[in-house]
Amino acid sequence: MKYEYKELKLGDNIEKMIDIIGAENLKFNSLMVRIEYEEGDIDNKKTNYTYVSAHILTGKVVFIHTRNKEFHPVEDLKIGTLLTEKLKKKYELYLDEDSYNVYLSRKYEKFALILELGEESVNYTETVCGYTFDNQNSVNYLNEDKVKDYLECENFEDIFYSLNRYGIISVDLEKKEIIGELYRHRIVFDLFTKKLKIIKSIDTEENNNSTKTWLLDKLDEMQFGIAFPTQEFSHKVKNFSEDKKFDMLGIILWFFDKKSHTMKFDTEEERDRDKVVERLYRLMNL
Repeated sequence: MKYEYKELKLGDNIEKMIDIIGAENLKFNSLMVRIEYEEGDIDNKKTNYTYVSAHILTGKVVFIHTRNKEFHPVEDLKIGTLLTEKLKKKYELYLDEDSYNVYLSRKYEKFALILELGEESVNYTETVCGYTFDNQNSVNYLNEDKVKDYLECENFEDIFYSLNRYGIISVDLEKKEIIGELYRHRIVFDLFTKKLKIIKSIDTEENNNSTKTWLLDKLDEMQFGIAFPTQEFSHKVKNFSEDKKFDMLGIILWFFDKKSHTMKFDTEEERDRDKVVERLYRLMNL
């Protein structure tokens, strides 16, 4: 069995994904840090739903799911086929412990079979209704940066940890660029090679009166024992988009992890990172 759908298979690079699907049909999911393609309605069983994603850390396709009736990975597992004990044995299928309608395969470890279950308790049936090719475990999430100073990075992987945890990551599919923003700097990488293209300071004149500049100044003051200005901060960010709120959160957590290791709220001092995050979430209505 090939882990392949319409000439695109697990492990193919993002460049091939763009060539086959087209940049105009793709979108970047900042939460999952993936480039995605989606067609059809996942909640409508009558549509030929398809979802494909590539993780930008590896630059490769890691997940394919389809319910396209015109596609089948093997001849005897077409959509609409009743799943028999003979087929289960042939493909070494076993029920996924976490999903009542998904079979995994010992023979093809990256393959999953999606089923539509009959409602009859007596004449119970399992019918093939979709397929998944899954290689998400190939993504090795780093737990630290590869360089001590993010301004000395040479490629995206060097500072992925900090960008993903404290900064903002976006993708310009037209320019084929990964754009990272971290602590007053915009860092641009080539989407295909992951190599650094440019690091530039965010225009200070443009941001002199911005909330970000105000926040950075307040964080600096906190090193001298001044409490975090909770009410003022909450007021400043109340009309922000969710992305911009997470930008503010990233700056505060960068300061907490790299410099202070504590946050003073009014008369209360907090050293537990999770509790700091919880409190900031409430302040920003996230």
